[in-house]
This record gives sequence, C-alpha cells and structure tokens, in this order.
Amino acid sequence: RRAFYYGKTKETCTQSTNNRRKTEYYSSVLGGIVFGRFDIEAAGNSGAMRNCRIPVLFIHGEDDCFVPCDMSRENCSLCASEKKRLLTVPGAAHGISYMVDKATYLKELDSFLESISQ
Repeated sequence: RRAFYYGKTKETCTQSTNNRRKTEYYSSVLGGIVFGRFDIEAAGNSGAMRNCRIPVLFIHGEDDCFVPCDMSRENCSLCASEKKRLLTVPGAAHGISYMVDKATYLKELDSFLESISQ
C-alpha cells in the first residue's frame, strides 16, 4: 500500500516535518501553558501509563510522520491495565487509520469492546 499523507509523499512529509519540529514543539509547550495550564515538559505519559487501570485500545498509523508509531508501542508496553491492546495500521498517516483500513479498525474495535464488556 502507498502511504497517504494528505497529498504529500513520504519524503515531502519527512522534510516538512523536520523543518517544522521546533515550531510545533514550542507551540505545544506554549499551548499547554496558556490553554491547559500545565507544563508539557514536566508532564509525561510514562507515569500516567504505569498508573492506568482502565481498558485502553491504542490505535496508530504505521506511517504517521507527526507522532511516531513507536510512541504507542511504548505507551502500550508501559500501560498497567490488564485489558489493553495495540492496533497499528500499515499505510496510515496521523489520524487516518479508520480511513485506510476501515474493516480491520472496526473488527478490532468490536473485539476490544466485547472483551471489556465481559
């Protein structure tokens, strides 16, 4: 499958991502402070995941050039929940896993919801 990057090729996406990383990072830091009233640098997923006890379904596109797929893998491995799953979708960029593979997405979602309802 060819990855879909909102009309960009993977190379263009990688180049533009590298060029924008600092701006996006500082925008995130400022946004956290202004809108969320927290310091994004002091916050972290690892502590939250180690204390998570609720069911979690992680879904991530393998061709995501905004948030690396390894972040979901790491969060899933750190997650303390007894009911957790990770679905990675080949060919999917950021936020479009459903659109790239609707059948697998819905199958995994149904299976996960069924597993936590018992």
